[in-house]
Amino acid sequence: MSLDIHLERARHHARAFEFFDFSHLDAFHQADVLTVIHGGDWRSVLITDGRDAWLHAFAKAPIGETGRFDVDPFLGYAGPVATTPDGRFIEAALQAHSEVCRAENIIAEVFRFNPLLGNHAAFDGTATRVVRAKDIIIAECVEDEDAQVRTFTKSCRSSVRRGLRDLAFGALDGASGMDAFAGLYRRSLERLGSEAKWYFSDAFFARALASGHFAAYGVHKGSELVSAAVAIHHPAGTYYFLAANADHQVQGANELLVYGIARAAFARGARRLILGGGHGDDESDALFRFKAKFARSPTPFFIGLMAHDPESLKALRAEAIAHRPELAETPYFLNYRLALYP
Repeated sequence: MSLDIHLERARHHARAFEFFDFSHLDAFHQADVLTVIHGGDWRSVLITDGRDAWLHAFAKAPIGETGRFDVDPFLGYAGPVATTPDGRFIEAALQAHSEVCRAENIIAEVFRFNPLLGNHAAFDGTATRVVRAKDIIIAECVEDEDAQVRTFTKSCRSSVRRGLRDLAFGALDGASGMDAFAGLYRRSLERLGSEAKWYFSDAFFARALASGHFAAYGVHKGSELVSAAVAIHHPAGTYYFLAANADHQVQGANELLVYGIARAAFARGARRLILGGGHGDDESDALFRFKAKFARSPTPFFIGLMAHDPESLKALRAEAIAHRPELAETPYFLNYRLALYP
């Protein structure tokens, strides 16, 4: 099979738009969204045999000072997409993608497949090991306000109605609005002791403000901003992306925020609000429990695990286990990130 391979940095190849309708893909397939998040440091691979095509965007991360890289995204649900489920084409495209990655010194990669597209199915049984990672929550967005509330659980409905009565939801417009969100967000991260990866730069917020896909929303109690989020709007599904809360709990504020963003998402053409998951996916996880109130049932989320340089990956995994023997029992694909190269 003869394949044309196009590698681009911070953009998709022009031919990608001949094969794919990006309004039917995911927000995390959009060049603008990827640039807001990664700046210019992301890549797009388009592989085609002239009739069908395979597209994937990724940002690589250095593995310490080894000179090697991996790809382990923690945001969004995208993954590679193809115009055909044909196994022969998918396998050939994966092998071509691995060649690209080896040339970029990328030894391994995790794909975060999209639950709405179901794009994991085409990769099952290929060189990519497809794994059900956990459940996530995707809420419906409907036209009627009362019908929107009825898509939530019974306990959530009363919280939303309390929020509608006592609080005010609205867009946080302009630079002052984005600054207000960023301040509340950073205070929330500090209070929670969050990992460094969740601290986004001033440049990120400036790019988000300039993008047509990103919007900030907030809930006020009087003049105080008590709950806020940045959403990523896209016709296939709006993301409840980054969220923040005041130090003190205000009943109904977080529920009103999600309700208000669902309404805003519908107004912009989306019929799904992607809330994502928690730290786990059961009743012991407070974040998952909160999000689960907004949907009738959870949605399974799949990842793909692919070794582009199996020998280098094997050596790093062995080094990590030698350093921390308990990692031998850990299923984490990139276990060296837990021991040697966080």
